[in-house]
Amino acid sequence: MQSPQPSLNATSTSHRLNNKANEKVKKKICGYSKQKILNIFDNPEQSNKEEYQEFIVHVVRLANQQTERAERAERERERERLHDFNSQTVFCVAHADYQKICAVNLLSLLQNDWLSDSIINFVGKVLQRKWERSIHVYSTHFMFRLLSDDTMNSFQYSNVSQWHKKIKAYVKFLYIPIHVDGNHWMLCCLNFSKKKILLWNSSSQTSDNNKYLQALKKYIGQVVQSLSASPTNKKWKGRWSMDDKSMSSPQQGIFDDCGIFVILNMVLLSSGVPLTEYSYSQFEINRCKTRERIAQIIFENIHWEGFVTDDIEDQQWLSFINRMKVKGTKSQDSWSWVNETTAHK
Repeated sequence: MQSPQPSLNATSTSHRLNNKANEKVKKKICGYSKQKILNIFDNPEQSNKEEYQEFIVHVVRLANQQTERAERAERERERERLHDFNSQTVFCVAHADYQKICAVNLLSLLQNDWLSDSIINFVGKVLQRKWERSIHVYSTHFMFRLLSDDTMNSFQYSNVSQWHKKIKAYVKFLYIPIHVDGNHWMLCCLNFSKKKILLWNSSSQTSDNNKYLQALKKYIGQVVQSLSASPTNKKWKGRWSMDDKSMSSPQQGIFDDCGIFVILNMVLLSSGVPLTEYSYSQFEINRCKTRERIAQIIFENIHWEGFVTDDIEDQQWLSFINRMKVKGTKSQDSWSWVNETTAHK
């Protein structure tokens, strides 16, 4: 069970939450749809295919089984062993690019609950695949490994010293979703061309923001020290500045939606759209059923042929997986709502 998110800072955000219909926001979102940048705000019923509906039925049933087994394991004092087994095999419902989502976590997305690391990481990899020539996305575990107790006193570069080696020379932006103290999500970005460290916090609680900016600046310094003289390493070198963009970006009005805001921020930014407080809103997220659209996008990007089925016990779910494998469902362009051009850059 996740810890409750800290209360929103009402003093600084109450006039910026956009919890009601707003013409500026509506105009922005209409612009995204016309240019296929953010079809994520389309009505989910418009693309509720039969396979997706059947998929959700399986997710609900498997999530209930997963919960029941976890509760039974707790009673038997075997939670750790059984939890690892269940999450990775029997109850895995989405698989792509070495990312997995278990049934309980996907159901949390649909039930307006807290987003797990697996949801954020899955979507991050989908975006990275879509924009492979310009972006790289770190796992949500990066900052935890860099600051193990969420303070600068625990800064440990050796824990993440190899991560930068996977970033291609042509990548322009590095996105870093951060799980703040295990109870809040925010997003950072390294802009390699402008040498800027950027941060967006959808709750405008700026007390911790500077800590993460400083940690990333120190991280960059450590990367530079470890680099060879190769020209491809120039992207890390230079005078980096820090910029907290939280006060000029959309703000959440529901405590459990910080992960949704991180996903939408990554989607817009990777599409070349700068964020403002009117880029989207809590009202539009609710009206457009954005959580369900994200679930659909996850479904469309599942690599069915990558599923390991040896340990799957539920025969209905196994039959569905095998049927999807035969059908060859592997979306190569399922995120067609993201504009292929860079017109907004």
